[in-house]
Amino acid sequence: MKRRRRKNWQLLLLILLTTITFILAFFFFFSGPREKIKAVAKEKSGEPSLPAGEEVKRQVTLYFPSAEDDLLHPETREIIAGPAEKEAAEIVAELISGSRAEYLSPLPSGTTLRQVFITQEGVAYVDFSRELVEKHPSGSAAEMTTIYAVVNSLIKNIPAIKQVFILVEGSERETLSGHINLNQPFSFLPSLLAR
Repeated sequence: MKRRRRKNWQLLLLILLTTITFILAFFFFFSGPREKIKAVAKEKSGEPSLPAGEEVKRQVTLYFPSAEDDLLHPETREIIAGPAEKEAAEIVAELISGSRAEYLSPLPSGTTLRQVFITQEGVAYVDFSRELVEKHPSGSAAEMTTIYAVVNSLIKNIPAIKQVFILVEGSERETLSGHINLNQPFSFLPSLLAR
């Protein structure tokens, strides 16, 4: 008889606990204030909206070495306006494609841009393919013009970039061909620009 009462109490307690659990779950999931999801309206900017597919272009100044001196000479190009990293990639692509005014190419043939990344502090990490090192001509002047053609072209045209760090195949290099230390970011160097 005691066993039966004990089992009945256990059964009653189990039913009571199950009921309380269901009631709590019901209140947890179906009560309280409802969170409404609102569609976020696009912020209106001061720029006019363009029809889909149209691109806004802007003019940039690139710097190319010359056979006449060790300076970098300006050349204007148009690129598609956009986010800073996209514009930086376009500027480097234009440097790789070479001068249209008979200046020298600042980068060895076959060099490709792997990636550009810009930090919040304004350091642009520009990652080139291995051809930048493997095919680079020797000499400190050649290294200097290669580095600063990239550095000055990016910093002059993109306000978000304050310094440029050059990588090769995703890694730091000591030098391109034995002369200029690549272990730190480079700043704009106006003394290399032709007047």
